[in-house]
Amino acid sequence: MIGKIKFLLMFSFLLTSLLGCSLFSNRKPAPLNESISLSQAAEDLSVYVYWDESHQSARLEDESNFAIFEPGSYTASLNGAPAQMNFSAYHHEGEIFIPVAFYQQQLKPLFQTWEPVVAPKKIAQEKVTRIQVAEKIEREFVVVIDPGHGGKDPGAVGINNVYEKNLNLDISKRVVKYLEASGIGVVMTRSDDTFISLNKRAEMATGANCFVSIHFNSVGSSSPSGFEVWRYSGDGNRRSKRSLDLAQKIRHKIKNGTPLRDRKVKDKGLKVLKSTTVPAVLVECGFVSNAKDMQWFSSENNREKISHLIYQGIVEFLEQ
Repeated sequence: MIGKIKFLLMFSFLLTSLLGCSLFSNRKPAPLNESISLSQAAEDLSVYVYWDESHQSARLEDESNFAIFEPGSYTASLNGAPAQMNFSAYHHEGEIFIPVAFYQQQLKPLFQTWEPVVAPKKIAQEKVTRIQVAEKIEREFVVVIDPGHGGKDPGAVGINNVYEKNLNLDISKRVVKYLEASGIGVVMTRSDDTFISLNKRAEMATGANCFVSIHFNSVGSSSPSGFEVWRYSGDGNRRSKRSLDLAQKIRHKIKNGTPLRDRKVKDKGLKVLKSTTVPAVLVECGFVSNAKDMQWFSSENNREKISHLIYQGIVEFLEQ
């Protein structure tokens, strides 16, 4: 009897092992040529992408939809609903990749297409010296400062559970302080922990001299560090050229005034950059997923320093 039990246990173990091997062997490896990085997907879709350190997952989102991917998992979350992929999301050289087929068939249709905000013809053709947003501001120059994320949208969640939305607001308020002290009219898209849609942020820039969005970066690896400035090249018109000029001026100030790694100016088709009618840039001040960057930004003096440098870049752009 004991011999039969041993035989049955051994047979059961062998069968389980064989089934396990069979199931495992049927799982498709992650071919790079059939994959797309989430950063590329986000750029193509004009949506935000960031890394949630606390949940070890990557998130794409716009004002209406979101998608979550966990490296090693075959299941994505699309607006909270599970969706299966033919191979798992995976890390490669500091990026997170997903199947191209899943991107084309499920992710791409999820996100709504953007519609640019069209400014009145009069505003588009003449130099604007005032703007009406919430309340009238009459100044020679008006700048819109946009603290990214807010409210229900925390942005990236980094080391020590740091919320990107809080850092964005902290830096933005310091930039605003310097601009207002110089007599420049300022509109903030949010001044507290409030959710503002991407379209609304872009609309608030209509008639201003420029739009500057403040963000922090995050990826699935702790290695990447430094700052970068994004602009949208569009069709190469005057606004896109002026956006590049603004981006370069802010970049040079931060590069020469801080020890942060310079990741240079990048061309990104983000919704807030596409949809504005004025020169627009997005400053990624640092990586909440990088310990060295976060140590630097933990100092209030350093946050004050980068804020002043962003302000200097804006003023140099306005005065040329």
